[in-house]
Amino acid sequence: MTDAPVNGLGFTEDSFLYSITDGLHIVNARVLIKTINTNDLPEQLRQIPNIVFTADDGVSDSHVRQINLSQYFWDPDGDTLTFKSSDFESTLGLSLSPQGILKADASSFFCESMARHRSG
Repeated sequence: MTDAPVNGLGFTEDSFLYSITDGLHIVNARVLIKTINTNDLPEQLRQIPNIVFTADDGVSDSHVRQINLSQYFWDPDGDTLTFKSSDFESTLGLSLSPQGILKADASSFFCESMARHRSG
């Protein structure tokens, strides 16, 4: 058998020939072996630090802050990671892109906080 590489479909194929005889007749055949690779789970490289976004942090150009969460994860198979959150999407100015960019609009925090304060 040869050492066949994994193809783009995630499996390796190889084959070998064999013969069987009863002393009078010979039968030849080929066996095809397909080895399907596993898809390992993504792994966390290191702990995500606590993140504090402040509405007035001395930066006058924008209230939008972001962190790239993809630096904290990797996939052992080399697959592209896709990030998704169902807990906070579009809540309090938070958004998470499929590429792992967590954005926070501090002005949205302030507006939501003021609205809760007024209604409370």
